[in-house]
Amino acid sequence: SKICLFVLGFLFCMNANAQTYVGLKLGMKTSSVAAMSAEDSEDLIIPISALTFGAKLEHHLSRKFILQSGVEISARGYAINFMEEAQGANTELYLEERIGYVDVPIALKYHLGSDAFGINLTAGTTLGFAMAGERNGFAEVSTEGLSEREDMPTESIDFVEEDYNRFNVG
Repeated sequence: SKICLFVLGFLFCMNANAQTYVGLKLGMKTSSVAAMSAEDSEDLIIPISALTFGAKLEHHLSRKFILQSGVEISARGYAINFMEEAQGANTELYLEERIGYVDVPIALKYHLGSDAFGINLTAGTTLGFAMAGERNGFAEVSTEGLSEREDMPTESIDFVEEDYNRFNVG
């Protein structure tokens, strides 16, 4: 990591006359979720979409190379909706988990074409740190017109107690 910091520092200092632009960023992120399905049930794992916002920094290293970074606030998570019908009873379990992240995207862009027209090739990654999270849900059982539902109160996720990996590289 010291080498990465040195390289980034070197790139920023490489061209003292380079132009730097700062701006605001607003967007939408959707989590990606892998799921396994149980036999004789309708399992549905739903990725959560959430707004993301932050600040964006572009540092022009030369006419062709641009270093992009910034800071953004985003959320990731999923919902599980499990439904099963057995012996005349319908059972539904729903659980949602949402985690707020501070992300630092780092990318290097290469501009192909002229200053007036062209395309950019971009390569990079995002470093994320989980700040806070919560989960909630419910269970519902219904038989022959009768239904009983129990809501799970919203609870904060204790990242330390659950040995949760707070770092995310994507």
